Amino acid sequence: MKIDFSEIDNNSLYEFYTDVENTDKFSVGYIVDIDEQYIVIEEIDPYGNNDGWSCFYLDDIIRYQVKSRYLDDLSKLCKYNGTQRKNLELFSSSNLLYSIFNNLVLSGRICIIELCDSYLQDVVGRIKGVDTKNEQVNVELVNSYGDIDGETIIDVAKISHLSYDNSDTKKIEILQRI
Repeated sequence: MKIDFSEIDNNSLYEFYTDVENTDKFSVGYIVDIDEQYIVIEEIDPYGNNDGWSCFYLDDIIRYQVKSRYLDDLSKLCKYNGTQRKNLELFSSSNLLYSIFNNLVLSGRICIIELCDSYLQDVVGRIKGVDTKNEQVNVELVNSYGDIDGETIIDVAKISHLSYDNSDTKKIEILQRI
């Protein structure tokens, strides 16, 4: 979906609808950046708390919504909770997905990758390397218990959604530490 850059308010919450099988399902967040293919949002959970970062195809957006009653209430919850915007430093706005990969390699954070618009958590793990020439990414797989479970190489073009620093990935990171 084409988004008019002149209308974007980085301080407003947006609802993003991307699931063609479940068109009333949406995610909420602040727009961090947009390039020709991808959008990066800072997600907010239904209780008004930060819930990590997501990067997904602009073309997957069925519709987006702003200034709804739900978003107004969520803004109130954010204020009540003292939820602060986080700073995501992107290395390049020209290719957001590769910029996210670089952040993940440097930070060692666990991410969740959806492939081919499956709406599933197809790959969970740490980005270990990025091959820009062959457009591949190497991921050390981590299961839901925090155990390392092998490695996989992914065709970057097949990544439809990537998220990290959310409640699911934080849980796994905690399980690895304890």
